[in-house]
Amino acid sequence: MTDIREKRIAVIAAGGFSSRMQSIPPKPLLEVDGQSYLSILLQQLNHVELEHIVIYCNRESYLPRIENISSAYRNVSIIFDAGVNSTIEIAQHAAHIFEDSHILFFYGHSPRPLNYVVSLIETSGECAAFSFLQSTKIDYVETEDGRYIEPPIRINTKNIDLIGFSSWKEFFNEVGSKCSLIKSNAPSEFNYPEEELAFRKYVTSWHIDLTKCSSGHLSGAA
Repeated sequence: MTDIREKRIAVIAAGGFSSRMQSIPPKPLLEVDGQSYLSILLQQLNHVELEHIVIYCNRESYLPRIENISSAYRNVSIIFDAGVNSTIEIAQHAAHIFEDSHILFFYGHSPRPLNYVVSLIETSGECAAFSFLQSTKIDYVETEDGRYIEPPIRINTKNIDLIGFSSWKEFFNEVGSKCSLIKSNAPSEFNYPEEELAFRKYVTSWHIDLTKCSSGHLSGAA
């Protein structure tokens, strides 16, 4: 279990161009039952002990909607940087700002149930990540047992240096031995409309509007 005295910072990548989805709005702002993927993710994070949540955005046109969504949650900041072009760059920037922290990195369009977030926190190791049965990435990271590593990821920035890596594949090839993997049979994420349909069904299967539940924080494993 990670040390609860150490800082936990959730970092959410909510930018991109949705070039493969060709969607308007972009992926994090697509809605399931009237709620965006980003809002559903924030609901889950709002129920664990986190020092801060940081949403990274590189498209100015997304900002008003992201600001409106995030205003309903506590301890949320938005960082706008039009020069960020990859998710590893976002993680590196966050690691530079939040030294000696456990960074929990998420895709804004890929919310997970609360027990996934708790498992990510409580799994031992300097790094923890989920391994899925499939990957939507071209530059995928495959494990020895034929699964695929994708966010959410937890990284202890006190003991793992993110700087210098050009991709998540390069990162995991270098520090994979320090990373504990959590197996999941859920969809990894989505980049194309047909994948989004499958992911939407997955989210619908577990999502409960946590804004209507108690705001007490959970720290134990689900």
